[in-house]
Amino acid sequence: MSHSLQDVTTLQALYCRGVDDRDPDLLRSIIADDVEFAGADGVHTVGVDGFLGVFARYWTANPGPVLHMVSNVELLGDEVRSLFHAASRAPGGPIVQTWGRYRDHVARAPHGGLVFTAKRVLVVHRG
Repeated sequence: MSHSLQDVTTLQALYCRGVDDRDPDLLRSIIADDVEFAGADGVHTVGVDGFLGVFARYWTANPGPVLHMVSNVELLGDEVRSLFHAASRAPGGPIVQTWGRYRDHVARAPHGGLVFTAKRVLVVHRG
């Protein structure tokens, strides 16, 4: 079954909201059981617990507000390429701007929606 750009855009928006709102239940709902995650910092995990653990550690280390935006979404079969921009701020600290690329793979889940089967984060700038 093919995927629509609208389905992929919705999935990306749910991911951003899940990360920004620190919502592990939302993130769990948009990943496959065997999801692969590769972070810009070299972390690599496979599976739900590893994926959610990455964000639990991130949320603990960065308790301030964060806002993600995704753009330039390209759908190439099951591969999704996009750009991201995130702004975050530690309590009392400066605003940190991060931007880069997502290289993801998606699949249709039994519930009918899309889920990530792989998410790769490539940071171009942070500071």
